[in-house]
Amino acid sequence: MKILLFGKDGLLGNELKFKLGQLGNVVALNRHKTNFLSGNIINFDELIKTIRTFRPDIVVNAAAYTNVEKAEIEYRLAYKTNSEALEIISYETRVLESILVHYSTNYVFDGISNKSWNEDDFANPIGVYGKSKLQGENIIKSSGCKYLILRTGWVYGIQGNNFISKILQLAQEARELKVVNDQVGSPTNVSLLADLSIYAICKIQKDARLYGLYHLTSCGITSWYEYAFFILSWFKNKGFNLKIGPNQIISISSDNYAKSIRPLNSMLNCNLFERKFSVKIPHWKTEVSNYLLKYNNFLFNKN
Repeated sequence: MKILLFGKDGLLGNELKFKLGQLGNVVALNRHKTNFLSGNIINFDELIKTIRTFRPDIVVNAAAYTNVEKAEIEYRLAYKTNSEALEIISYETRVLESILVHYSTNYVFDGISNKSWNEDDFANPIGVYGKSKLQGENIIKSSGCKYLILRTGWVYGIQGNNFISKILQLAQEARELKVVNDQVGSPTNVSLLADLSIYAICKIQKDARLYGLYHLTSCGITSWYEYAFFILSWFKNKGFNLKIGPNQIISISSDNYAKSIRPLNSMLNCNLFERKFSVKIPHWKTEVSNYLLKYNNFLFNKN
């Protein structure tokens, strides 16, 4: 089986490029050419040539424009990456009768709800990032290709900057630490996301009824403030010396920002994924604790 992965250097792509090898021969690409194949998905001529040359059985698209704030300015690039490229990718996979695995975001919702979002809830993104990702979803769904779209959010991992490493860095530098208390979601370990993605791919290959769009995050709900409090409490309980402790975090609301383009409620309901794929998704506190236990020395050395 031949698998083509776009976005190999991103947080998710870096995890997938190793684990997808369980399924077959993986060619993992970034923006640069590798053996005449290119992962620059906004160069449409190269994108078409790459897919037609390699003729993959599975295309996994982990490439995306993800800078929420900059997307408001660089909107053309955001749309080209997150939606226009999907016209080509979905068309080519349909022609090849391949499977397309694509990742989307909880930012497709406006956040105006007191409950967790279901897959069939009305999507009404409030920023360019969410709008471009929703448009990409719709392009895939209308293309006629065999697809698995996984909406996720609040992803963290050992590669690159993420919320955990930023909080830890600020706590060590004794800088003022203000964290919003009215945006809620579920922190999701990139390792868990990759593992469940591969599990789902195996399942859909055997059962075509499983194709579709699903929500996939850790279970449980928290705010950014509570998340930060949990992280610093974990390190404090382990005896690490931090210049800022959990009780010194300043809780603020999103109203402190002139323009909030991030949904207040990003909580995704993952019951459909659990039911359809017969899995039990772990709680975010369990996943974060395991992550901190495994990587705390790396995080401290890095920061």
